[in-house]
Amino acid sequence: MAFLGVRGTGTQHPATSNQHPAPTFSFRLLLLFSYSVFMMNGNEKIKIFEQLSWDYNISPGELEAVLKGEKKRAGHFTREIIFIRLLETYPWFTIIQLMEVTDIMELLTDKLISHLRSPSLRIKYEFIRERLSQVIQASG
Repeated sequence: MAFLGVRGTGTQHPATSNQHPAPTFSFRLLLLFSYSVFMMNGNEKIKIFEQLSWDYNISPGELEAVLKGEKKRAGHFTREIIFIRLLETYPWFTIIQLMEVTDIMELLTDKLISHLRSPSLRIKYEFIRERLSQVIQASG
């Protein structure tokens, strides 16, 4: 994965202390790569929003409006609930194609991360939140 700017550092993230060294990421490069290579079309977005609300009669457009902050609720879904469902269901590269990085940073709080069901997802998104904070501070 050298072409993505990923390399081992010899230091370890606390969550992976018994595993391989935590990689350092050039998140700017990674984000640019994902946007340029894996652009999601409108039909793919609709399908994702349909899958998020498969058990409710809520349109994909309503969910997308709530996620973008254009609407407060769609049924019982708030922006935070939709974001949690995304984090628990889809890979990171899918999520960054659905949302702006600034919106992700706004929603990816300690409180929201604590609501993720999987301990491994909590660790993953704590790490991502830290790295995104560093990248945003460095570029700001």
